[in-house]
Order: sequence, then C-alpha cells, then structure tokens
Amino acid sequence: MIRNSKINLGLHILGHPPTDLDKLSEYVATIMAYDTIHYSSIRRILAEYLGLDYNEIRKYPNRINKYGLTNSEILSRLHEVAKNVIRRMLQENVLRGDEIMKILNEEIQRHLGGNTC
Repeated sequence: MIRNSKINLGLHILGHPPTDLDKLSEYVATIMAYDTIHYSSIRRILAEYLGLDYNEIRKYPNRINKYGLTNSEILSRLHEVAKNVIRRMLQENVLRGDEIMKILNEEIQRHLGGNTC
C-alpha cells in the first residue's frame, strides 16, 4: 500500500506521530487514500457516499461529474474532506457515529456544496 506511494510530509518515524493536528490528519488521510486487499480507501468510501463511481473517477480524471467538477478535482476535494473530518474528530474528541456523520456532512457541504447524498 505505502510502498508505491509518496508522502511529502517531511521525515517521520512510525510510532511517533506528529503532535500538530493538521499534520497528523494529513498523514492519516494520506495513508487511508489507497485501497488495500481488505479495506476500501477513504476516497472510495466518500465517493460512494456521494453516489459517485470511484472506479469511473479514477479511470476518467478529466470527465466532469455531477458536481460540475473534473474527477481529478473531486478526488482532491475528497482528500480535503477526509483530512478535515479526521482533524475535527481529533480536535473535538468525537467518537460517536452520529457526531462523525454531522462533521462529515458539514465538510462535504463546505467543500462541495449542494446535497450530501
């Protein structure tokens, strides 16, 4: 998973996460950005939550989607949504599913506008 990925976030040592929430949320979102054998990526989960076909988004990066954005741009915005949800969960100590969904929908609205599903 990480072997073929480049994380441009400076030097880090696994087991010693950064204390800055912005950096930590960027690390976590970046690590979760790729599908594995056992788990779907955070971007795939968010795309499907929004009713988008993740495989189509990846296959046709220049195609315009229902949000009026290129698929490449929607991937970038989904990363921002993931990063901000993680940061807010850490900052606000949110663990309950309904609270996470509230934060998620707020971040989707902020980054994409319109309806969340």
